[in-house]
This record gives sequence, structure tokens and C-alpha cells, in this order.
Amino acid sequence: MKKLLFFFGLLCMINLMFAQETVAIHQNGHAVQVGAVVDNDPVDASLPFSDLLYWVGSGSDSAEFIVSFAQPDTAFAWGYLFNGSTTAQAMVDAIAAADPRFWTTGSPSYNGDIHFVLDNGDTLGLSPVDPAMGYNFWWTNLNGVSAGSGSASTLHNGDVFKYGDMNSATGWDPLGTYFLEEAWTKTPTAVAPPAPVGPTDATISASEITYWVGTGNTEVIFVGSWCSPEVALAWGVRFNGDSTTVEAVMDTIEAYDSRFGYSGGGSIIYDVTYQDNTYNLSLLQPSTGYVMYNVNGVMANFGYTDMYVSQGDLIKVSNTDCATMTGDPNDWTTWGYAWETVITPVTPLAPPTPVEATIDFSDILFWVGTGSNEAVMAVNWADTALAWGYRWDGTATVADMMAHIAAADPRFSYSGTSLISDINYIDTAAGMTTPLGITPGNWWGSTNNGFMDAGMGQTLANGDLEKWADPAAGVIVDSTYDATYNYWWYTYVYPMTIYPVTVPDTTGGSGPDTIPEHGPFCGGVGTDGCNAIAADDNSIVAWATNVVLTRGPQNIS
Repeated sequence: MKKLLFFFGLLCMINLMFAQETVAIHQNGHAVQVGAVVDNDPVDASLPFSDLLYWVGSGSDSAEFIVSFAQPDTAFAWGYLFNGSTTAQAMVDAIAAADPRFWTTGSPSYNGDIHFVLDNGDTLGLSPVDPAMGYNFWWTNLNGVSAGSGSASTLHNGDVFKYGDMNSATGWDPLGTYFLEEAWTKTPTAVAPPAPVGPTDATISASEITYWVGTGNTEVIFVGSWCSPEVALAWGVRFNGDSTTVEAVMDTIEAYDSRFGYSGGGSIIYDVTYQDNTYNLSLLQPSTGYVMYNVNGVMANFGYTDMYVSQGDLIKVSNTDCATMTGDPNDWTTWGYAWETVITPVTPLAPPTPVEATIDFSDILFWVGTGSNEAVMAVNWADTALAWGYRWDGTATVADMMAHIAAADPRFSYSGTSLISDINYIDTAAGMTTPLGITPGNWWGSTNNGFMDAGMGQTLANGDLEKWADPAAGVIVDSTYDATYNYWWYTYVYPMTIYPVTVPDTTGGSGPDTIPEHGPFCGGVGTDGCNAIAADDNSIVAWATNVVLTRGPQNIS
């Protein structure tokens, strides 16, 4: 009896640590219900290796890797193959490299995290800190027992290694020690291999486009992707309306960009070309494939003359030589082409460098003065450029040339001596009612053979082209900042076509021209056949009494 009482006392003590299951025993021939010892400690869940779907690595040995998340309460399992032994870290690294849905940051056991992307796009990671616990971190165990070495633990064939979120763990402590063991009881889901990633047609966003051609509120992108060499270039095209054809898009690029060209017929694009200082590209050089195109990565079902595109569409034309076939190889209705060459936005076509307009001396119609030296004076108003010829012997300045031309051509006049405030021209015989003059707010500048000169004081040389110009008609090609005077100096080019002025009609059609410089000099005063008047003749003196004389072609003291 004492032995029996001791046995029952021992059962009671054990019952403090373990749960009980009621069983029947016999005492003196009678059935008695007593509690038998049953281990109810939480069991760390895993999967049979035969249930694992996604195996990473290679080798004859295998291990299981599990991650147990708290929010939501889920667990996922992978298989890992190796030879001999390995570390848990090597297994984690191999799975992260193979499965784009899984990755770790930092040291998961301390201040890092583990992530897994679900099929619905949600990303799992460490749950927030439990306020009651005051902390949260990843715990590791190996074969259901806490792994003191963490990810540095050594794995052998058949091992199960688990990372668990502490908020999803069940702790059991039979000996009264703090967190002696942790168990994650959620049965893991076998992770299926990720869906194979097929070839992706390279794209480019509208914000990356640097050269937009055409006008309008609707924008599309056109890409030419060549194979030899592998180059893909992109243009942005703007147009009005909701849609336009691929043909119209290419026509617009061709109209704006001389580097681009294409050929086609009916519904087929034969070739797309691009030529600059770096490339001489053609979809036919060399090629054994076919020129195809797609819209937004999907092979076009219509010819380029009938295929309509709308806001935000991306059109790509290339050769199948450098394409990757997409779709189900057993279902031709799903076939397409992907061109994976990285797309580079085309740099804007540099505008042609403006060239200073000139005029050939043989084109001059009206020559003023006589001599062995010749120069041309052009005046470039904002919308008209006219030229005169000037001949002289010895030395002459721009002031001399201007005075001679003003004396010989009643249509031409100017204001100022050393500085010119305005230059005017009006040909009433040609129907002009308003004289040409400077654009309000501007000033006159002068150049000699295209370079800024000394203005009225500039000495002329045989063959010079002297040009006066209103900057409103010029193009700025260079600028220099003068820090001393806090001023910008600009270099202008005047590309406007220069037209020669005609010989003026000073008689109104009623008689011979009376301007001496229009015809031969008749000789000295009083000579036979000469009607010249002496400078001190009363008719000259009386006329000039109240006249302010501007120095002209003759030196009058």
C-alpha cells in the first residue's frame, strides 16, 4: 500500500509539469481511473521533404528551410540541396539568389528583416513590436531546438532550419528557465517555384525623351531598335487628335530629323535608317530576319499604314534577328517579339550654324564713285537687306562710303556722324510709303567681313563687305561676359539674303540724270561743253547760306 501511495504521489508531481491523459488500471481486481504521462509540449511544425515543391542548389544531401511570419500567421518552406555539410547562411543566400520573392536585410537575428512577397503582391516581414513584450526579433531553431549559432549553424542531411518571428512563437519552459525553447506550430506552405520570367521588351518613359518632334497635345514614343550594332534610339512625337497612324508618326520624325529615314509599302515596313557622326544604321545591314514592329510590347496585328496609336503608346520597330520570341511555342496565336536592347533617347538635331549672308560683287547693280578699289555696303534691316557698290582710289573710310552713297541715291539716308542713330531707305517709285528704319529699342551695329569693326571710322580695303545691321534681324552665336562693366557682349550673325539695289531714277522719267556721280564728269568749270557751276557762284552761295553742310564726297574747307 505504501508503494501504491508513493506511485500516486509521484503522478501528482509529474502532473504539474505535464498534461494528463485518463487511463484505466486495475487494483485488487477493480478498475481504477488514473492519469498517465503525456507530453503536450508544443511541436515545431515542418513539412515532410517529399512535400517540398521548390528545391534550390544541387547535391545528394538535403535540408528544409522555413520562415514563420506573425502577421498574418503564415509559414513557408523551401528545399535546399548540398553535399556533405553547409551552413544555414549559405542556404539562405542560395534561396535569396534563386527566388526573387525572398530576401533578407541586415542581420535578421538582430536588427535586420526577412521578406517574402505573396502572390497578391503583399510583402511580409517582421511584425511590429509587441507592447507587452517590448521588443521583437527573429529567432532560429534547428530541428525544433533553439539554434544558438543562428545562421552560422552547420547543416547536415535531413536537417530543418527555421527563422521565426517571436510574435508567432509558442514558448515552453518545463524547468523554469527563461525562453528555454520556442516553437512555431503553424504548418508551413510549400513554396512553389516562381513563374519563369520571359523576355521583357525594353521601354522608356516620356520623361526621359529629350527630342520631341511635331506639335499637339497627344504624345507617343517611337523607338528604332537595330541589331548590328545593337542600338535602340527613341523620339517623342506630338500630334493633335486622339490617335494617328504609325506611318504618320514616322513621317513626322522624318520631316523634323534629317538623320532618320524609312521605306515601306502597303502594310510592310522595309527598312528604318539612322545616320549621324557615330552611326550608320539600317535594319537590313546585315540581316536574315524580318522587319517587325510592336506597340506597348505587343506585336502589331495591322500594317503600319492602318495601325492607330494614341496617348502614351510606345511603338518599336526592329529586326527579328535581335528579337526574342515570346508566348507559348505551341500556340502561334500568343507569339510575339521582345527587343531587350536598352533604349537611348535621341539627342535633338542641332540647328544648322547660321552663316553670315554675303553678296557677290558681280551681282551689284548700282556702283557709286570711281576708282580701282571696290567695296560693298549692305544694310540689314529687320526684314530687308540691301547692298550698294562703292569704288575709290587712295584711302577711304566707311564714313566716306556712306556719304557718297547718300549723295548718289536719294532713297538712302542716315542720321549721325561718328555714331549712327538710324539708317533709312524709301523707294517711292517702287511704291514704298514707309521708310525702312531701325526697330524701336535697338541700335545699329557694323561689321567688316563678318567681324565687328570701328563703324564710321573703319578704313576700307579692296574687296571688303561692310554691313550695318539691326540686331533684330540677327542670330546670337556667341556671348562674353565683361565682369568689369557688368555687361554681356554678343556676337551676331545675319543670315538674311542680301539683294542689290537698282540704279535710282532721279529724273522721274523727264530727262537726263542730273546727279554727277551717276554719269561721267563733264570737266572743269568754263570748259567747252561743261555746265558745271563755280563753287563761289552766287547761286551756290545764296543757296548754302542757311544750310548746315554735312561733309560729303568733296573736301570743302
